[in-house]
Amino acid sequence: RPIIFVAHNLGGIILKWALVICHNQNLESKGDLRDILVSTHAILFFGTPHSGLEGTTLMTAISRFASMYRKTTNVLLKDLENHSSELETVQSLYVAASEKINSIFFCEEYETPAERKRRKLNVPHHAAVIAGDRNATIIVLHANHEALVRFHAADSENYRTVLHYLKDFFDGAATAVNEKSVREDNCRSAAKAESVAQEVVQPKSLPPVSISYVERPVLQSLITQKLLPGSDVRHQRRCVLHGLGGAGKTQLATMWIRENHTRCEATYTSEIS
Repeated sequence: RPIIFVAHNLGGIILKWALVICHNQNLESKGDLRDILVSTHAILFFGTPHSGLEGTTLMTAISRFASMYRKTTNVLLKDLENHSSELETVQSLYVAASEKINSIFFCEEYETPAERKRRKLNVPHHAAVIAGDRNATIIVLHANHEALVRFHAADSENYRTVLHYLKDFFDGAATAVNEKSVREDNCRSAAKAESVAQEVVQPKSLPPVSISYVERPVLQSLITQKLLPGSDVRHQRRCVLHGLGGAGKTQLATMWIRENHTRCEATYTSEIS
């Protein structure tokens, strides 16, 4: 089922990190995090400070709010600072994770009025976009940060602009996500086949020969006649050793392989009880 996310302010940073986690899940994993990423068709970011928060007023407000978690407050604030290493890491990882996701960056045209700045946030244009996102569109709405997601009427220009992109994404979501699902299934099948192939072709070491092994030259000769005939044959040669448990079948096969492995391109053994 297609997903279209709408993220405002710091929620956009949380969403990006969540999608990075989904992207990092192994193709062979049985978890469903990658399914979320595949189903994500588009994201509408409203005033998300992708490169961090500028100024101290909002940082102070966040600090007060997070004071109940005293052990993590300093770390949280440091990670949200302008151009913090943590945000830069998230941003670079998200660019790779969102390669098949359409994004709209809605930016504010006006600053928050001076008398309200103490408790409100301004996100400048350069902080509200992600450099390097090839599937992104940048739209400036006639609003300040607070009014980015508040529309006074259904016929307002901002509302009609946002609705236009939502409808456009909605119309193409089912087809696009279905195509991504097919590609994802192919990638998972290929990864699974490669994993199985690696397990099959990896050579196994021979079991050690028991110090109490009793040689059976007659049986070894019969095995040689079956597996290494004098004349060329066009089909794969097989030999079946059968008998009671503990009779020495594994030791006999091991000894024969040790003595004749240079005469064979490959030797396969299977123990069946």
